[in-house]
Amino acid sequence: RRLQVAVQVVEGQQLDVLVAGRLLGAGLLLARLAPVRATNGDIERHLRLAEKTASSSDADGRELWDSALHRTIAGAAGNCLLLAIFDMVDRIRQDTAWRLLRERARSGERQQIYVGQHRRVVAAIGQREAPAAEHAMREHLELVREGLLKVMTSPLPDRLGGQISETPVTTNTKKEMRHGT
Repeated sequence: RRLQVAVQVVEGQQLDVLVAGRLLGAGLLLARLAPVRATNGDIERHLRLAEKTASSSDADGRELWDSALHRTIAGAAGNCLLLAIFDMVDRIRQDTAWRLLRERARSGERQQIYVGQHRRVVAAIGQREAPAAEHAMREHLELVREGLLKVMTSPLPDRLGGQISETPVTTNTKKEMRHGT
């Protein structure tokens, strides 16, 4: 089952990235290991990256620094298998469609909550408190997941000026839709 999920992640299916993260719990385990294995240099990098994430004013900066922060936490955990899983999921996060979804899910208020959550994760790692780091990461990943699912399952904006076509979909209209005619 895990191999199947991993294959689907590689194919770039956003929902499967969320499922993989949920099933594998890699982010939580990484957050639990990081306080035990991180060097003081790792913790200093976490602090700097959390602040860079907080001060980013555009989507590209937020993605860059958020990814870098999570990557350094994963690296500090010192588990090669979990780091490989993280890297695989992170590659999917770089996909344009995925980045657009994340940005749509990131309101100004939600972004400020993420900043606070990042600071709590980093503080727990710095204090060498594994359960607190895991708890803070769980809260963060759950909020990110909720935001993404909300965006992914919400109706698309109505491009018909408020009018919904009542034309039944027939075999002919399906062919027209496929061919753009």
